Amino acid sequence: MRLRILTSHVTVSASLARAAKKAQVRLFFAAALTACGVLSLQPAMAQSFAPPDNYAVGSLPHSVAVGDFNLDGRLDLAVANSNSTSNSVSVLINTGGRTFERRDYPANQTPVSVAVGDLNLDGKPDLAVANQSGGVSVFLNTGNGTFAPRITYPTFAAPESVAIGDLNLDGKPDLAVANWQSDAVTVHFNNGNGTFAAPVGLRTAVVPFSVAVGDLNGDGKPDLAVANFISASVSVFLNNGNGTFAERVDYRTDSGPRTVAIGDFNGDGKPDLVTANTDHITVSVFLNRGNGTFPERGLIT
Repeated sequence: MRLRILTSHVTVSASLARAAKKAQVRLFFAAALTACGVLSLQPAMAQSFAPPDNYAVGSLPHSVAVGDFNLDGRLDLAVANSNSTSNSVSVLINTGGRTFERRDYPANQTPVSVAVGDLNLDGKPDLAVANQSGGVSVFLNTGNGTFAPRITYPTFAAPESVAIGDLNLDGKPDLAVANWQSDAVTVHFNNGNGTFAAPVGLRTAVVPFSVAVGDLNGDGKPDLAVANFISASVSVFLNNGNGTFAERVDYRTDSGPRTVAIGDFNGDGKPDLVTANTDHITVSVFLNRGNGTFPERGLIT
């Protein structure tokens, strides 16, 4: 289903224009969620989810990812537990009937982000974990829902987020890590067996907290989007196709962007960007012009 925002061609004050943009984005997301069956605009049908089931994990869970770790057709969970008393990844194996079996794996200090991908190309989903104290750890899947001990690869200072994608188009999934104390993203190219080469750094704006991978300009090459907390911006790195990236382009967000995600929010076939901004409790939405460029400032709601 294609969703469009219709605006009237009238002249309004700057404050009314900002209010109109916010209203458009709210209506857009409501329409999108309604089309997806997530939200109903009818009061009697407002609740779309059953009450939550809560499952114990390690201390101070910071990130969660989903994958079928034991290949039984049911989706399992991986959780990065960042408290110093845990320093672990909890894997919750789905046993059916809304029950999970928990197994904990030791991680490096302060694991804050976890991503899932088949890193050694054996058909089993593995884990990559960014450790804020340093390094990105890889847990290779042994095939029955358990994981081999971690192997940790160096990053720049204070990695906060990790994402997976084939960044040099060689058929092997690589890692991208946002390192907030270094103002850089490190790219870790896969050697083909689930081990990784030394990091290659890309300079970001100030305090990159989150990185996402997606083909933003439709050329078949995965690009990078990075949320910069202090700069109040999102950086876009377009992929040259050979493992290098064009010079970044920064777009203004609302204050304090903490995370960035990629998705086609207006149904035009072009991946858009959204950041979650902690300072003003907002999200900034950037609708893709179709060539991997975005409006100078995102719509804020």
